[in-house]
Amino acid sequence: MSVMSSPRKSLTAIGMMTGTSFDGIDASIIQTDGSNIEKIGVNKSLYYDDKFRKKIRLLLSKKLDPELLLSVHNELATLHANLVKDLLLDGNLGSHNIDIIGFHGQTIYHDPNKGHSLQIGNAALLAQMTQINVISDFRSKDIANKGQGAPLVPIFHKALCKKLDKPVVVLNIGGVSNITYIEDDYMLAFDTGPGGAMLDDFIYKHISKKFDDRGVFASQGTPDKGLLKILLQNDYFKLHPPKSLDRNAFHSAMREISKLSPKDAAATLTYFIASSIHDALKFLPKTPKHWFVCGGGRHNEFLLEIMKKEYNLNVILIDKIELSLPNKKFVNGDFIESQAFGFLAVRSFYNLPITWPSTTGVLSEVSGGAFYRF
Repeated sequence: MSVMSSPRKSLTAIGMMTGTSFDGIDASIIQTDGSNIEKIGVNKSLYYDDKFRKKIRLLLSKKLDPELLLSVHNELATLHANLVKDLLLDGNLGSHNIDIIGFHGQTIYHDPNKGHSLQIGNAALLAQMTQINVISDFRSKDIANKGQGAPLVPIFHKALCKKLDKPVVVLNIGGVSNITYIEDDYMLAFDTGPGGAMLDDFIYKHISKKFDDRGVFASQGTPDKGLLKILLQNDYFKLHPPKSLDRNAFHSAMREISKLSPKDAAATLTYFIASSIHDALKFLPKTPKHWFVCGGGRHNEFLLEIMKKEYNLNVILIDKIELSLPNKKFVNGDFIESQAFGFLAVRSFYNLPITWPSTTGVLSEVSGGAFYRF
């Protein structure tokens, strides 16, 4: 795979992201040279059925089941290939119109301090099924160079915000919450604390819903401020960034949280997300002018209300901001991460850096990703 001389040719990529909430796959088409976002095309999602979600959750147990792991590994490739087919139909495109797929895979374990992070999904099978070259495994090279392997999206956030008045923060509330602080050419990025995963798991267990729609259930409860204070004393919040989290990093607290009524517990968990995001301010060089919110958690109206009214954060849905885009001034905040992995795939193809010391703690800026030719 040769690196083309500058100026780089613009490539058309499909980015694919599966989050730590285990809800499904997002896919987006993006055209970029790895620096400039030249066009954002169609987006599409595929939602996991309950049977497949249960398989993934079984992989989180301490007992390793190699047969189940490899079965899910291949099934993920098939699901991604089916989504690629549907996405191309929506865009009236064929596989020959796509240069590369950026395939994140499904994270089932993340402990970079031990040198471990595992995203599963058979990239070679995906390339064969789609007849499109695939780049995957974006984290390993960063971790091999003493980085956290996450977050990976900051360089895409920076490209989106190129023309905006700074400093700003892009806040992604997924299974875990993470931020990118952008000031001129400087980026600082880290996981702030829990996102939707911990709350979603609780909601699923106690009221058999996949998530707390708009935060209505939690809004009927009263947060336990004493327990909240204890949660915020976790050593993670004392660590200086860059830093990152596994989706289950705070699940040891569930025993105490579950002693509350379901509504009070949900309220406490929602306040925990908001409080840990606010706590991130202490690590930022300057107070951001705006917090642009993306990810599934931005639909939780109760959570956004807490951030605005309790913590005075100037949060704005990223969907409402005129970004640095040529064909669309506005972007769908549900697909920022899938678009980002298309962008990262092109950067990887051209051997451009995707992580920096200030975003993951890596020793020096590195590219990343493994190339699979169909």
